[in-house]
Amino acid sequence: MNLRRVALIVFVACLVGGIASAQVARPSLGETAEIVELDLSPDLASWNVRASNSGVTLRVTGPQGFVHEASFASGDPVYFEFIDESGATLEDGLYNWEIVLAPAGSVRVRDESVQTGRIIPAQSGQFRIESGLAVSPDLREGGLRARDIIHADDVIINGGSLCVGFDCINGESFGADTIRLKENNLRIHFDDTSNSASFPTTNWRIVANSQNNGGGSFFQIQDADTGRGVFQVDANAPSNSLRVDSGGDVGLGTSNPVVELHISDGDTPTLRLEQNTSSGFAAQTWDVAGNETNFFVRDATNGSPLPFKIRPGADNNALVIDPDGNIGMGAGTSPGASLHVLRGSGASATLRVEDTGGDAILDAMELLNAGEVRFALEDTSAANRRWELRTTGPNFQFTRDSAPSADMAIDVNGNMTIRGNLVTGGGGACDPGPCDGVFIDYDLESIEEHSAYMWEHKHLWGVGPTPEGEPLNLTKKTTGILHELEKAHIYIEQLNNNLKSKDQQIEDLQARLARLESLINSEK
Repeated sequence: MNLRRVALIVFVACLVGGIASAQVARPSLGETAEIVELDLSPDLASWNVRASNSGVTLRVTGPQGFVHEASFASGDPVYFEFIDESGATLEDGLYNWEIVLAPAGSVRVRDESVQTGRIIPAQSGQFRIESGLAVSPDLREGGLRARDIIHADDVIINGGSLCVGFDCINGESFGADTIRLKENNLRIHFDDTSNSASFPTTNWRIVANSQNNGGGSFFQIQDADTGRGVFQVDANAPSNSLRVDSGGDVGLGTSNPVVELHISDGDTPTLRLEQNTSSGFAAQTWDVAGNETNFFVRDATNGSPLPFKIRPGADNNALVIDPDGNIGMGAGTSPGASLHVLRGSGASATLRVEDTGGDAILDAMELLNAGEVRFALEDTSAANRRWELRTTGPNFQFTRDSAPSADMAIDVNGNMTIRGNLVTGGGGACDPGPCDGVFIDYDLESIEEHSAYMWEHKHLWGVGPTPEGEPLNLTKKTTGILHELEKAHIYIEQLNNNLKSKDQQIEDLQARLARLESLINSEK
């Protein structure tokens, strides 16, 4: 036997012995730091919770996107039945489970601080369903252990490869492999023997596949001191599930990430933010996602509504919040007001406040201020085209920005003062008939008919009743008065014509009387 083969055998034996020693000295995941214990029956999985808690959350995922979540009160049995919602047996395959414990004690109320460095009480594992029944996780693959061989010097293999494991054979075909682990239990253990308080001592393990019958196929980095798998890649994960390029950019689903975190998927790449109950707070899940229709935030806990959306093709600076808290919509990077809406290129800048519920008692828009409140209307194309609605003391005013006094004011008693003229909607409010209709084609009642109606109803025909203390339509009342005034002038004209006729008759009678007196006097 040549020296190279002797050295290889010695090194392999050292490695095997070291691994065997490590596995004996340190317990596996199922033997340390477990907060729950899995018990499988043919049609049910149950967990014995060992740690104190105020509640338990269970999640099970499986083939074809299967997801099951359930919450259990402290002390209640934690279980999972191998049937779906329709009562059918679950599909065969590998199932992953995770249990999260809410801390024991009353549920806390979140304060302004955030605790860090706390270990979340959680545990995960796997089981397999075959032919509708669970495969026991207690069945483990085994193997013979080689006798320990200690080699007190460096071992160098120059010109060959290294195979470690019970299934390595003479004449092993390595291909391009430099080191190969080959047997039914594949583990690499990092045992840090530091004994000074100033040096870290955590032990780590690289694990390939579960030891349990029906367990999962995966690559895992494990905190060997606690038995927690801190990083895991399941078998059959797609290409480029996780990619870190030379610039430090991380890609999920892409081999060429172009930003610090690049997620690529054929249908709605999504980032999920899930708060579980492990820290004593209520569960809440948010999704941030995007596709060809919109970028959105989804409230996955409350029926999956989409409270925030951005549609593709939105303009630059469509929504900007500056350091002062001002919000701009199309107003560039420096909005000039608390809410600044700007449009150009012929587009209309419009603010719509709409209530489709029909609740008329609610405020559609409310302007509040500890002092004077102003609502400005300004045409920036010319001077002196700014108008304001404002509260000044107890009064409400409508004024030009440079006006010395209000153009219109309403005081606390409801009295209105107008500096200019009041123009109403026109003659459409005249009743009966159109305004000025009495001069065109109108069946005017006689003075006697008008008088009889007036005294019977105690109001003018065209004006209508005016009850004391009730609101009135000023435009309709004004045009009604105009209507009555026009009729009154017609009546005046009729009376005047009658008077003229009577005067003429009197003059004629007086002339006849004068002639009669003259004849009488001449006959004497």
